[in-house]
Amino acid sequence: MPHLVMTQILDNVGFLDMLNLRKTCKTFRNFIDDVKPNNDLKKVNIRLGHKLLTVDLVLETNGIYESFFVTYQIGPKDNCYLVYKNEPEFAEKRDGHFLEAFLNDFEPILKNQRSKLTDLEIKINSFAFWLTYSYPPLSKFQSIFSRFLCSDYKERERFCEMAHEINNHLHLETANEMIARLEQILKSRTVPLNVENLDLTVFKSSQIFGILRFIKANSFKAFQANFDFCNEEDPQVLDLIQKCQTLKSLEYLEIQDFSIKNSISDFLDIPELSIWRHSSLREDTLILKQAFLTNHHLKKWELKYQTSKDYNILYEVLGDIPYNPPANWFFRIPNSEEVLSISVSFGFGSISFTRIILDDVSGNELIL
Repeated sequence: MPHLVMTQILDNVGFLDMLNLRKTCKTFRNFIDDVKPNNDLKKVNIRLGHKLLTVDLVLETNGIYESFFVTYQIGPKDNCYLVYKNEPEFAEKRDGHFLEAFLNDFEPILKNQRSKLTDLEIKINSFAFWLTYSYPPLSKFQSIFSRFLCSDYKERERFCEMAHEINNHLHLETANEMIARLEQILKSRTVPLNVENLDLTVFKSSQIFGILRFIKANSFKAFQANFDFCNEEDPQVLDLIQKCQTLKSLEYLEIQDFSIKNSISDFLDIPELSIWRHSSLREDTLILKQAFLTNHHLKKWELKYQTSKDYNILYEVLGDIPYNPPANWFFRIPNSEEVLSISVSFGFGSISFTRIILDDVSGNELIL
């Protein structure tokens, strides 16, 4: 068929049908990879656990949403894995490694995706010995008591008793390999991936930037980044984030468990924000108070501090108010019907800045 005719046909083929067409022959595969037709894929959620990986996909056709998930997990024996779509009872046993199988299946999707994704989530969860993963049901009905005697259950019991450090080391290797391969796939694209909302949970700060640099900036609206490794209790320090177009286009930024070194002024283009800080509480408060009183696009910020525990310094910076935790200050915003609310949660070690309407301030509160 002529190139134009094939393109028009593929524009009317659903996402799942396109994946099936791609597997029929080399000609179809090469054509789809070259043309990269639009599809109805909207959300991709990738979650890596210990020896288990789940992918949730959401499709949208004419306003109707459809979702399904694919699960890959290590099999009962070495060099094999189990894979199933939606229902565990339909699991297939295949040769190979579960991570490699996932990458082979989803590389064409991430590499060829041309239409915009509303959500992309890549989440790596720490290994915990109490976690167990559901194996597909046995071929015939058995009571819960007989399941305690089956080989699968004994294997899981033995697995949960293994040294915590050994399992975490193996899981960390798998997680690093997955992120590295995803970076390679995104790097191989001719254009950055078009994503509206990005949510990352990783083990290292470098993995954040490894993914972030391949996301299209001008349509990027929300970004969440989290750190997850159960051997660590305190937030890691995140290297300086370079000021770039990506930050300027954001409407919401949340970075948890990474303490950020940047000057607070680097983020003043973002209306809503929630981050850990690694700097002076006094300096941040003075900058943000002035910014919220003058910049009407700022809506709500929450800051948590790793190094500063002396929140009493706020009484020097913002003025004395009746002590009644949580402490709240209210400031009139010039030429506006709104009020700046600054509140401190001493229990959670956080301070928030919020623009609210004047009617939401109770009558017994002091407005400065």
